[in-house]
Amino acid sequence: ISLGSDSQARIDPFEEMRAVEYHERLRHGRRNVLVGREAALERLELAPELLAMGTRSGAASLGLDAGALEPGAWADFVEVDLDHPVLSGWSAETLAA
Repeated sequence: ISLGSDSQARIDPFEEMRAVEYHERLRHGRRNVLVGREAALERLELAPELLAMGTRSGAASLGLDAGALEPGAWADFVEVDLDHPVLSGWSAETLAA
């Protein structure tokens, strides 16, 4: 699964990832739908799965060797304002995990 945006007013990859997760919660009536039922029972995190959809999988769907920070790969960067009120209570270490 890959994610993208056709919005011209606001292009925010994190909002796109959040929208997918909210949609799946609503559709299935439970959390952690995208990691699978077994993984959800083991309490595996959803964030890495969503991040892969918005980076590696998105690039792969376009035939690009991008979406990862590794030698030889193209790189797109997203700047995150750690002082934004939305991230209140989160540390840089937690967000990077």
